[in-house]
Amino acid sequence: MNSYAWVLEPDENYEVLNNRHDTGYKYLLSVKRVFVQLLRSFVRQSWVNNIDEDNVENINKSFILN
Repeated sequence: MNSYAWVLEPDENYEVLNNRHDTGYKYLLSVKRVFVQLLRSFVRQSWVNNIDEDNVENINKSFILN
């Protein structure tokens, strides 16, 4: 089975946004089950059904790009 991880690295000139919603989104996306459910709900591609929650890896990043 495949393992999936998504990482987006910032460029040199990013600014951290102080948005009160960021904490909520970060929490929701940190729960594997919720993350996989969101993908299956919004991404209408066949590969999404092949994602195994046990193989999803959370990569903790504390920045948000604008």
